[in-house]
Amino acid sequence: ELGVLGMLRPTLAEELYEVKAEIWLGEIALPEPAERRYSPIGRYPGVRRDVSVLVDAQVPYARLARDAAQALPPEAKLRLIDVYAGKGVPEGKVSYTLSVFYRHPERTLTDEEVNAWHERLVKALREKGYLIRGLDA
Repeated sequence: ELGVLGMLRPTLAEELYEVKAEIWLGEIALPEPAERRYSPIGRYPGVRRDVSVLVDAQVPYARLARDAAQALPPEAKLRLIDVYAGKGVPEGKVSYTLSVFYRHPERTLTDEEVNAWHERLVKALREKGYLIRGLDA
């Protein structure tokens, strides 16, 4: 049952509320609220790197996201920040810009570590046939 909806009897509406218009009442059955989860802000700073990838227009973003996520460490967060097709992008292609946030839960990452992870991501995407804007196209 989703809920209940009904009209208040006109004579009762006039008697209780001094209203001569139709009054409708409703009640919606909502599920119990989900348990709130708290994740503390990371103690150590993270590093954000972006990469723009050229993809055939028929390739769904979900496939690119899956391929990228497989190349990242578990702590990294992947986000789509831009989709572009137009001037500067070949016909039949789409440019997706991904933002990757690298963070280690127990220490500050060095530039060398972040660079190595990002290079692995770029290499994995190239191996899957994607073109990296600014490097390949």
